[in-house]
Amino acid sequence: MGEIVDENNKKSTESVWLGNWNEQYSRKKNVKIYHLPENRNEDLPHSLLNKPKNQVKLDINPSEVVAMHRIPGKEGSPRPVLIKFLRMDTKISLLRKKKAINDALKVRIGDDITKLNQGLLNRLYQHDNVISSWYFNGHVYGSDEEGTRHRSIIQFLLLVAGIEQNPGPDQSNKKNLKIVHNNVCSLLPKLDLINNELHEYDIICISESHLDKSITDDQIKLNGFHKPIRLDRNRHGGVRPNDKPFMNNLIRNKIRHRNRIHHKAKTSNNPDHWKNLEKFVMKLSV
Repeated sequence: MGEIVDENNKKSTESVWLGNWNEQYSRKKNVKIYHLPENRNEDLPHSLLNKPKNQVKLDINPSEVVAMHRIPGKEGSPRPVLIKFLRMDTKISLLRKKKAINDALKVRIGDDITKLNQGLLNRLYQHDNVISSWYFNGHVYGSDEEGTRHRSIIQFLLLVAGIEQNPGPDQSNKKNLKIVHNNVCSLLPKLDLINNELHEYDIICISESHLDKSITDDQIKLNGFHKPIRLDRNRHGGVRPNDKPFMNNLIRNKIRHRNRIHHKAKTSNNPDHWKNLEKFVMKLSV
């Protein structure tokens, strides 16, 4: 059983890595411009291309721009501008004058980074063993205390809680009631992955970083499972259990009870913790 869990965990990590790599590659020719004042009925391509041309002597042909539009941003601030270039050379020429453009237009220019890579950067900034971290050409880099540079997102995935399998007991459950708990960053894009990798479990509990009332039960319902029992807390964290249709109402009500599941996962592998869990599972199976 342990080998199967380890293999599934490895496949899940590789799937997340591959999906993130493909998404980042599709954004390779993109840049984002932050803090650019937003005007009603603005003509972005015309106004934005003329400003660098006049102020920092950067002439970008409009034919080199595939798309340019604003994207959702923080409330109360101008929406960021997303630019997709036809050729990588055009993006590089813009980034070479990034500092001059930032100073002249009072904006901030940056790469279009995936949510996973951005989360990785944020966590690396706070990590005690990482001196510096940065993004370049589709990859996240970090340097340790010895000055060694690393570029391996597979090793970094656990730092950003992409998919993190909780440690399980050394022996299989005799009652054959399979329960799994995962920490997931951004649940909606990973539903297909969860459906494929965790469909053999009877109860799936998911801690999601942000799950509010705007996301319906039908949107996050897993194939072959009941609608989720939600514990939205209007802040970060929470547990989202799903159970198979064979679960009777008694079991569902016990699981639904807030005090049964609203606990932080144990960080140790203390035998007493697993003994208490086994007692709880036996009660559910009776």
